[in-house]
Amino acid sequence: MESAYQETMFLLKKYHISANKKLGQNFLINDDVIHQTIEAAQITKEDLVLEIGPRLRNTNQALTRKSKKSN
Repeated sequence: MESAYQETMFLLKKYHISANKKLGQNFLINDDVIHQTIEAAQITKEDLVLEIGPRLRNTNQALTRKSKKSN
C-alpha cells in the first residue's frame, strides 16, 4: 500500500492539480494523522460515514476500512 504522501503526489502530478495556498487549500498527506483522527472518532463497523468535501482518496480509504460504508 502506498503512503498518503506517495498517492497524493502521484494524483496531483497525473491530473495537474495544485493547492492554492492563498485560499487555504491543503492535502492531508500524513498517514499517522489520518489514522489518529479516525481512531479518535471511534468509528465502528456499525457506523455509516459521509465524508463531505473534495478530497483525494487517502481519508476515504481509511474510513471505509473502519466503518460499515463510506460515501
